[in-house]
Amino acid sequence: LVFTLTPNSFIHSTGNVISMWFFFGFITLLSSCAYMGYKRFHAQWKGERKRLGKLNFLRKIKTHKQQTTAILLGVECADDFDFRFKQEHFVDRVCKSIGLCREYEVGHADFDSLVYIVSDDRSLHVLLRQNQHLIKTILGIFKEAERLQCKIRSLECRKGRLWVNLKPLSDAQYSPSDYRFGENIVAALHEIALELANAPTTQKIVWRDPFILKAAVILSISSGLAINGAIHLFRLSKTTFPFTVDDSTLFWDAFWLGAGLILIMIAATLLLLGRSARSHLVVIELLLVGFFGAVASSFAELRDLNIEMDSAATQVHTVKMLDKHTSRSRRSGTSYYLYLDDWNRELGERKVKVPRYLYDSLKIGDFVAINQKPGYLDYRWVESMRKTADLGSE
Repeated sequence: LVFTLTPNSFIHSTGNVISMWFFFGFITLLSSCAYMGYKRFHAQWKGERKRLGKLNFLRKIKTHKQQTTAILLGVECADDFDFRFKQEHFVDRVCKSIGLCREYEVGHADFDSLVYIVSDDRSLHVLLRQNQHLIKTILGIFKEAERLQCKIRSLECRKGRLWVNLKPLSDAQYSPSDYRFGENIVAALHEIALELANAPTTQKIVWRDPFILKAAVILSISSGLAINGAIHLFRLSKTTFPFTVDDSTLFWDAFWLGAGLILIMIAATLLLLGRSARSHLVVIELLLVGFFGAVASSFAELRDLNIEMDSAATQVHTVKMLDKHTSRSRRSGTSYYLYLDDWNRELGERKVKVPRYLYDSLKIGDFVAINQKPGYLDYRWVESMRKTADLGSE
């Protein structure tokens, strides 16, 4: 099949292309949720294999703009434990006080005030209460991180790996690339791994903590929504035609639809997790991450459905171009904008992003023909624009 692609033919052929986006949105959503579910449940990361004396460990240094953002130190351990320890914050205490979550306390004042146990594994609770050496070793990791001028994001055990996630403070003087950086933490991780290996246990991970899989599913949906929303917002930011005229109405409808979805997910969280140790963490992530994703995904899906299902006749409006300008940025390159008389007689003028070929073909005072449709969901949208001779030509 051979054909000639011109700007106008491209505009009028986009109907067949965009008809895929509504269904593609569901595919990307399902794929994002499945991917994040796998990542959350397995939580594997790759690092450099290192050795300090007789101790083997993995190290991964994450950087952004030449700044170290995270340091991961990990060792192998028994694969029948799954837990996370983090520093207890004000939000954790508030959520415990209002009954949103319930944390097991080991009876050690320093440990209970500093460390929040994200686990409902009763055998782990018993092990901690009966093993003072294990408690002191965990506390030692938190204190060593403080000496290294780092904040502990988490101390985790999952799928046969035990690791600590460190965030260097802005005034940290220790270099994470130093050969012996974190050697005391590595030694402590090996001690913890040994205690876990010697702990009596016969049950599988999923059954020892009944809320791991449920929380992972909910959070995978939350993260999947966020990834999906970001993908489609990026797609729409690169799109000139078609575009929605009633984008404010579309946004608020998407906002309330997304808010309703998150409320349903929060209700499901409270129903499935009850007052578990991780309930409030799931709810917080739903509000911070899932809410964005729900609104962004709703916006893209409503927008695509409104366009693709619209079979109404096209309305042609001819208006005068008042001005034009370009905008440049490192991320998006050069964008081209026209200022036009408002063809719907609601505003004095409208600013419209257009392709470069249309921008270059127009000068101030020229007339533009705008093909607008009412929208399947009543969000008016512009199918295409083109230069025209004058008002009388339409």
